[in-house]
Amino acid sequence: MSDVELLQFLRSPYNEKARWALAHHGVAHRRRSVLPGPHMLLMPFWTGQAQTPVLRRGKELVIGSGAIVRALDVGAADPLVPRDPALAAEVDALEARFDAGLTPRMRVTVLHALLAEPSAWVAVFAEEESPASQSFYRAMLGVVGRGVRAKYGLRPDAAADGRLAVREALELVATRSRETGYLVGDHFTLADLTAASSLAMIFGAAHPDMTMPPRPAALQSLVDELSAHPGRRWLDTVYERHRRGPAL
Repeated sequence: MSDVELLQFLRSPYNEKARWALAHHGVAHRRRSVLPGPHMLLMPFWTGQAQTPVLRRGKELVIGSGAIVRALDVGAADPLVPRDPALAAEVDALEARFDAGLTPRMRVTVLHALLAEPSAWVAVFAEEESPASQSFYRAMLGVVGRGVRAKYGLRPDAAADGRLAVREALELVATRSRETGYLVGDHFTLADLTAASSLAMIFGAAHPDMTMPPRPAALQSLVDELSAHPGRRWLDTVYERHRRGPAL
């Protein structure tokens, strides 16, 4: 059994970044999924902090998607961050634009919609749990939901802003990929991986790790409205070409 373990949320864009990087580099690993809410108790016990994803390699802990990607890049034949300094700077800037800006805004829209339909929340985050655990988790959603709403600012105006962020993200990837199909240079990089992982949170993707259960109506209407956007087609193409490996 591999001594590499990923502690993760299911279907989270930041956790998908880590899964995709592990697949890109062909790193055998096992996964341990935690539930949003209860993870606040479990993750500090396991890792000394509450963030996901966390990669455990033997006794080493690598915390956060960006750190995991860069740790896996060390000595890799096909790094996700280009070794050319100018290209690396572009990749870093686009990663930051998503991770610190667009993705958190889009996430508010998703979480706001999911909490309005508890069965959808459980389907997204607790799919791997037993029926009994799913029932218990659903019963806890009143408490979990209050914590999530407070942490992420899940207000109707913020959810509306997240819908705008989805459109901004689609315009960004459509514009930047127009010449080469990629966001930086002429090959797949961390910029593409980050943007595609984030958009898959909204639209899903043709890979088991980000295949979405039925969406809440508020989210499905947004997906339907933007189904023909060139950025949406870019997302499908990047997953088809570069999302290797089965779900684990």
